Amino acid sequence: MTIRFAAWLMLLWVSGSLAADSAYVRRQGKDFILGSDRVERRLTLQDGQFLLTAYTDKITGHSLLSPGAGVPEFFLAVGTNRTEVSGASGGWTLHAASIRRLELDVRQLDVTLDCPPLRVTRTYVVYPGSSLIREAMTMSNLGSVPLLVSDPGFLETTLAMGGPAAVHFHWLTGAHNIPGSWQLRRETLAPGAARRFDSYDPYPHGPPNQAPSFKPGSASYAPWYSLFNRETRQGVVIGFDYFGHWQSAFAARSNDCVQAQLRLAGFQRWLAPGGAVTTPWAFTALYRDDLDEAGNTLLDWQYTYLWDYTRDGRGGTYPWFPALRTLGYWSKGTGWGQPGVGWTGGTPTCRAHFEKCSAWPTTCGKPARMSITGIGDGGITRGTGTVPTSGPRAITCASPTWAS
Repeated sequence: MTIRFAAWLMLLWVSGSLAADSAYVRRQGKDFILGSDRVERRLTLQDGQFLLTAYTDKITGHSLLSPGAGVPEFFLAVGTNRTEVSGASGGWTLHAASIRRLELDVRQLDVTLDCPPLRVTRTYVVYPGSSLIREAMTMSNLGSVPLLVSDPGFLETTLAMGGPAAVHFHWLTGAHNIPGSWQLRRETLAPGAARRFDSYDPYPHGPPNQAPSFKPGSASYAPWYSLFNRETRQGVVIGFDYFGHWQSAFAARSNDCVQAQLRLAGFQRWLAPGGAVTTPWAFTALYRDDLDEAGNTLLDWQYTYLWDYTRDGRGGTYPWFPALRTLGYWSKGTGWGQPGVGWTGGTPTCRAHFEKCSAWPTTCGKPARMSITGIGDGGITRGTGTVPTSGPRAITCASPTWAS
């Protein structure tokens, strides 16, 4: 009886822990509420506008939006005259909304909005026990004639981070093969002047060069940013999964907020009637105290939800995981360092390598979604690292995710 009672208590404790960590999405009138035990967002569709109206750190109770503020959830340009359209431009009606439960109790919300001839579907994914929320947008043509969409944003937010003097803005140099790569930089955002980044920029503080016709999107800058208030110890990480041409902007506003935008630079697509195109994934995550905690927040999410090789396989724990975690053994299973193998790890052209493995849109004309870190055949690739592009472990348009 004592053993049974102890087992019952253990089951009750585990069930309670899972429930406390669980992700959730629910609809409440005109609002959509999504979150976990660590974070909550409220999205509101009202008067033809689709806005973020609440963003809360549930650990501290800190609100990341100014009182009464509403932040448009998307932006893009439409038509040959490049008319700016956003969640705040008005005229949006709800076509459909769906909530799905995914593997590992992850929740996904899809909100589809119409403003003919344009249809926009906003997708959000929330994770149990994590403050990270992932998001993407699909644009569709409801009309009877082709529709031009340009420079869509794949993240738009305005965060109440505090006065500019107290906020540290962090970014990372990229993976270009010269001294100074992958270095953390810190700045203070100047009020009234946006800090802009373009993946085609010359390498920061490197030798001057001309922007190429194609350049891997993490060569000059890593797809990662952090905002941290050194007084309140509140931090936010922003990142994305895209190695094509992108632009970002961060601006300190007069109300002690920071506006952040990510967009697909120079992107144009004529959508046929009924046609659609989907942006890459972006994410935001919350952290406290220091950048070590920011890194742990991302790694915990990544190991738990994106990386199957961290969990037990049929033959027990995958033997290379400790080497990956402690020794950076990312090149296992690739051609890196072998005679006749270039830095792309195989023999394809540089452009084909990146388009097949990480760029959007791909040469097949459809998006290839991927995580920031992927692995195949026991090898891990990160940023502009190496992947096999031929043979049994090839990453192709027919298999846009990492081979397993």
